[in-house]
Amino acid sequence: SGRLRRRGSRSLAAMAKNPSPLAAIFAALNWIAFAGWSYVLFRLVASSYPTPNYDGLVDELRGPILGLEAVCVVEVVRILVGDLPGNFVLGAVLHAIRFTA
Repeated sequence: SGRLRRRGSRSLAAMAKNPSPLAAIFAALNWIAFAGWSYVLFRLVASSYPTPNYDGLVDELRGPILGLEAVCVVEVVRILVGDLPGNFVLGAVLHAIRFTA
């Protein structure tokens, strides 16, 4: 599998041995993103029960969702520079679709 890795990308074992100097910041960013997406899910579910009422919900969630997508863009850039394993093309296309949808 080593020959399939892009030049400059690190394996998971290498990342575990030598974490990025910004690892704590990225870990905190991931927890913030998890909490943010949980909030979005909560608002969607709460607006659906007992009868769907989405008036104003899109406008309310637009800012938080764009901020959370910015966190995702940071992760895709980390894949590009080899700081995270992953498929850059898939990440870029996926988030481009999500930004425009």
